Amino acid sequence: MTISDVIMVFATLLSPVIALGVLALVARKRATTDRRVEIFRTLMRTRAQATSTEYVDALNAIDVEFQGSSRRLRDILAAWHQYQNWMDQPVTQPAWEVERRRLLTDLLFQMSEYLGYNIDRAIIGKLGYSPVVHGNKENDETTIRRELAKILSGQTSLPIFFTNQLPAASANAGREASATTETLPDSGVAKP
Repeated sequence: MTISDVIMVFATLLSPVIALGVLALVARKRATTDRRVEIFRTLMRTRAQATSTEYVDALNAIDVEFQGSSRRLRDILAAWHQYQNWMDQPVTQPAWEVERRRLLTDLLFQMSEYLGYNIDRAIIGKLGYSPVVHGNKENDETTIRRELAKILSGQTSLPIFFTNQLPAASANAGREASATTETLPDSGVAKP
Protein backbone atom coordinates (compact mmCIF):
# COMPACT_ATOMS: atom_id res chain seq x y z
CA MET A 1 0.00 0.00 0.00
CA THR A 2 1.48 3.28 -1.09
CA ILE A 3 1.11 6.72 0.46
CA SER A 4 -1.36 7.70 -2.25
CA ASP A 5 -3.53 4.68 -1.37
CA VAL A 6 -3.54 5.71 2.31
CA ILE A 7 -4.52 9.27 1.37
CA MET A 8 -7.26 7.95 -0.86
CA VAL A 9 -8.67 5.79 1.97
CA PHE A 10 -8.62 8.71 4.43
CA ALA A 11 -10.20 11.03 1.89
CA THR A 12 -12.95 8.51 1.23
CA LEU A 13 -13.63 8.03 4.94
CA LEU A 14 -13.40 11.69 5.96
CA SER A 15 -15.26 13.33 3.08
CA PRO A 16 -18.76 12.56 4.45
CA VAL A 17 -17.75 13.85 7.89
CA ILE A 18 -16.32 17.03 6.39
CA ALA A 19 -19.43 17.48 4.23
CA LEU A 20 -21.71 17.13 7.26
CA GLY A 21 -19.62 19.65 9.16
CA VAL A 22 -19.81 22.14 6.33
CA LEU A 23 -23.58 21.61 6.00
CA ALA A 24 -24.05 22.19 9.74
CA LEU A 25 -21.98 25.37 9.57
CA VAL A 26 -23.98 26.66 6.58
CA ALA A 27 -27.28 25.81 8.30
CA ARG A 28 -26.21 27.66 11.48
CA LYS A 29 -25.17 30.70 9.46
CA ARG A 30 -28.47 30.63 7.53
CA ALA A 31 -30.51 30.39 10.76
CA THR A 32 -28.65 33.38 12.21
CA THR A 33 -29.29 35.40 9.05
CA ASP A 34 -32.98 34.42 9.07
CA ARG A 35 -33.38 35.60 12.68
CA ARG A 36 -31.66 38.89 11.89
CA VAL A 37 -33.85 39.44 8.83
CA GLU A 38 -36.97 38.68 10.85
CA ILE A 39 -35.97 41.25 13.50
CA PHE A 40 -35.32 43.84 10.79
CA ARG A 41 -38.60 43.11 9.01
CA THR A 42 -40.54 43.32 12.28
CA LEU A 43 -38.94 46.66 13.14
CA MET A 44 -39.66 48.02 9.66
CA ARG A 45 -43.25 46.80 9.80
CA THR A 46 -43.92 48.24 13.27
CA ARG A 47 -41.66 51.31 13.26
CA ALA A 48 -44.65 53.66 13.56
CA GLN A 49 -45.92 51.72 16.61
CA ALA A 50 -43.18 52.30 19.17
CA THR A 51 -45.23 50.86 22.01
CA SER A 52 -46.41 47.65 20.36
CA THR A 53 -45.27 44.40 21.96
CA GLU A 54 -44.01 43.07 18.63
CA TYR A 55 -41.82 46.15 18.14
CA VAL A 56 -40.38 46.04 21.67
CA ASP A 57 -39.69 42.28 21.43
CA ALA A 58 -37.77 42.79 18.18
CA LEU A 59 -35.72 45.61 19.70
CA ASN A 60 -34.86 43.49 22.72
CA ALA A 61 -33.62 40.67 20.46
CA ILE A 62 -30.99 42.89 18.81
CA ASP A 63 -28.46 42.40 21.62
CA VAL A 64 -28.62 38.63 21.19
CA GLU A 65 -28.95 38.23 17.43
CA PHE A 66 -26.59 40.95 16.21
CA GLN A 67 -23.57 39.88 18.26
CA GLY A 68 -20.33 39.64 16.36
CA SER A 69 -16.85 40.99 15.99
CA SER A 70 -17.25 42.75 12.65
CA ARG A 71 -17.28 46.53 12.60
CA ARG A 72 -20.74 46.60 11.01
CA LEU A 73 -22.27 44.44 13.75
CA ARG A 74 -20.60 46.58 16.42
CA ASP A 75 -22.03 49.69 14.70
CA ILE A 76 -25.53 48.17 14.73
CA LEU A 77 -25.23 47.39 18.45
CA ALA A 78 -23.91 50.91 19.14
CA ALA A 79 -26.85 52.44 17.22
CA TRP A 80 -29.28 50.21 19.15
CA HIS A 81 -27.78 51.26 22.50
CA GLN A 82 -28.01 54.94 21.53
CA TYR A 83 -31.67 54.46 20.63
CA GLN A 84 -32.32 52.47 23.81
CA ASN A 85 -30.70 55.15 25.98
CA TRP A 86 -32.76 57.85 24.29
CA MET A 87 -35.98 55.88 24.80
CA ASP A 88 -35.18 55.68 28.54
CA GLN A 89 -35.14 59.50 28.76
CA PRO A 90 -38.27 61.29 29.97
CA VAL A 91 -40.19 63.11 27.28
CA THR A 92 -39.54 66.65 28.50
CA GLN A 93 -38.59 68.48 25.35
CA PRO A 94 -40.48 69.09 22.12
CA ALA A 95 -37.60 67.72 20.03
CA TRP A 96 -37.63 64.34 21.83
CA GLU A 97 -39.70 62.61 19.13
CA VAL A 98 -37.60 64.10 16.32
CA GLU A 99 -34.42 62.70 17.90
CA ARG A 100 -36.09 59.33 18.56
CA ARG A 101 -37.03 59.04 14.89
CA ARG A 102 -33.52 60.04 13.77
CA LEU A 103 -31.90 57.43 16.02
CA LEU A 104 -34.36 54.75 14.88
CA THR A 105 -33.73 55.64 11.23
CA ASP A 106 -29.98 55.32 11.79
CA LEU A 107 -30.40 51.91 13.43
CA LEU A 108 -32.70 50.54 10.73
CA PHE A 109 -30.55 51.94 7.93
CA GLN A 110 -27.43 50.23 9.32
CA MET A 111 -29.36 46.97 9.70
CA SER A 112 -30.69 47.23 6.14
CA GLU A 113 -27.21 47.75 4.70
CA TYR A 114 -25.76 44.87 6.72
CA LEU A 115 -28.55 42.51 5.59
CA GLY A 116 -28.20 43.51 1.93
CA TYR A 117 -31.39 45.57 1.53
CA ASN A 118 -31.21 48.62 -0.68
CA ILE A 119 -33.62 50.94 1.13
CA ASP A 120 -33.17 54.69 1.04
CA ARG A 121 -32.68 56.34 4.44
CA ALA A 122 -35.54 58.78 3.68
CA ILE A 123 -37.96 55.87 3.14
CA ILE A 124 -36.99 54.36 6.49
CA GLY A 125 -37.38 57.77 8.15
CA LYS A 126 -40.97 58.10 7.02
CA LEU A 127 -41.93 55.46 9.61
CA GLY A 128 -44.18 53.63 7.18
CA TYR A 129 -47.91 53.83 6.74
CA SER A 130 -50.05 54.06 9.83
CA PRO A 131 -53.63 55.30 9.51
CA VAL A 132 -54.71 57.99 11.98
CA VAL A 133 -57.48 55.68 13.14
CA HIS A 134 -54.85 53.19 14.40
CA GLY A 135 -53.26 55.92 16.51
CA ASN A 136 -56.67 56.99 17.80
CA LYS A 137 -57.55 53.40 18.65
CA GLU A 138 -54.26 52.89 20.50
CA ASN A 139 -54.78 56.15 22.44
CA ASP A 140 -58.36 55.16 23.32
CA GLU A 141 -57.27 51.72 24.52
CA THR A 142 -54.52 53.27 26.64
CA THR A 143 -56.99 55.71 28.20
CA ILE A 144 -59.50 52.94 28.93
CA ARG A 145 -56.83 50.73 30.53
CA ARG A 146 -55.47 53.61 32.63
CA GLU A 147 -58.90 54.71 33.90
CA LEU A 148 -60.04 51.14 34.56
CA ALA A 149 -56.87 50.51 36.55
CA LYS A 150 -57.63 53.60 38.67
CA ILE A 151 -61.14 52.32 39.38
CA LEU A 152 -59.99 48.77 40.19
CA SER A 153 -57.17 49.99 42.45
CA GLY A 154 -59.53 52.25 44.38
CA GLN A 155 -57.86 55.51 43.33
CA THR A 156 -61.14 56.75 41.88
CA SER A 157 -64.74 55.66 41.73
CA LEU A 158 -67.05 54.97 38.84
CA PRO A 159 -69.44 57.90 38.48
CA ILE A 160 -73.01 56.89 37.74
CA PHE A 161 -75.53 59.36 36.35
CA PHE A 162 -79.23 58.67 35.85
CA THR A 163 -80.61 59.90 32.57
CA ASN A 164 -83.73 59.40 30.47
CA GLN A 165 -86.05 59.92 33.44
CA LEU A 166 -89.73 59.84 32.60
CA PRO A 167 -91.30 63.24 31.95
CA ALA A 168 -93.88 64.32 34.53
CA ALA A 169 -96.87 63.64 32.20
CA SER A 170 -95.70 60.05 31.51
CA ALA A 171 -95.13 59.42 35.20
CA ASN A 172 -98.70 60.59 36.05
CA ALA A 173 -100.19 58.43 33.28
CA GLY A 174 -98.35 55.42 34.69
CA ARG A 175 -99.74 56.10 38.20
CA GLU A 176 -103.28 56.51 36.86
CA ALA A 177 -103.04 53.21 34.98
CA SER A 178 -101.86 51.35 38.08
CA ALA A 179 -104.67 52.87 40.16
CA THR A 180 -107.31 51.40 37.82
CA THR A 181 -105.81 47.93 37.88
CA GLU A 182 -107.30 45.45 40.31
CA THR A 183 -105.98 42.07 41.29
CA LEU A 184 -108.03 38.91 40.93
CA PRO A 185 -108.49 37.14 44.26
CA ASP A 186 -105.96 34.36 45.03
CA SER A 187 -104.41 34.47 41.56
CA GLY A 188 -101.95 37.35 41.84
CA VAL A 189 -102.87 38.24 38.23
CA ALA A 190 -103.77 41.87 37.52
CA LYS A 191 -106.99 42.54 35.70
CA PRO A 192 -107.29 45.81 33.70
